[in-house]
Amino acid sequence: MSTKKILGITGFGLFLIIGAIVFMLLSGTLRRESAAIELPDTPHIMERPGGSAADALTRIEVNRETVQDVISTIERPEIYTRNIIIESFWDGGQAAFNINVSVRGDLTSIRIYSPIELYRRIIVTPTELFIWHEGDEVPYVGTPNSAGYGGHRAADEWQKLLTFENILDLDRNDIIDAGLTELDGIVCIYALYYSPLLSNSRKYYVSIEDGLVIAVDVHDSDNMLIYTMRAGETQIGETARNAFVLPDGSVVR
Repeated sequence: MSTKKILGITGFGLFLIIGAIVFMLLSGTLRRESAAIELPDTPHIMERPGGSAADALTRIEVNRETVQDVISTIERPEIYTRNIIIESFWDGGQAAFNINVSVRGDLTSIRIYSPIELYRRIIVTPTELFIWHEGDEVPYVGTPNSAGYGGHRAADEWQKLLTFENILDLDRNDIIDAGLTELDGIVCIYALYYSPLLSNSRKYYVSIEDGLVIAVDVHDSDNMLIYTMRAGETQIGETARNAFVLPDGSVVR
């Protein structure tokens, strides 16, 4: 068996392991009460781009009772590209993935660079899924996921991303803290909740300027970091070159 095939099999196995870890992180919540967090004094928000969203937030208290309502009103940009770094940690090891994402309406293009430098391409549409490695002439073609739903949520899962739809799905009592904060100069809504199934806590940061999750931290029951996600700058109105081109040169539309 060639070295390329061995690396491919090894990389695919590692991808499945990390995917299983992320799938576990996506399930479970805890019904736990917590005091509401009052909206901090944020006059500088009014000077930022996306004034309508910022202005709305100055008139509502963002806390564990209202955070789902606020997040549900934020819309993602129709066309954008950005880079994401995702790291997973476990006893005796860790893995980091550099992911480039381009979105155009209902289409999402994902380029994944794995720890062993295997380059994987994924294109997700509402009804189709294309996966191939660099050098492949024919992609795997399937459906977005076994649950049968497509769109942004399926694309987020293929990015290994804990999406803010997870927050919207929670029972309101499952959220233990929420509010408005600033992360790396970006004004964000944050939400913290706890999973009893996996005994870990998860904190999301959602930008109020573009409606995208820009950071997630997950800690286990011993408060050890087991997952992080950090997004780079979002390029609104742009997609990567050849983002939606298949190996045979055809374009996904």
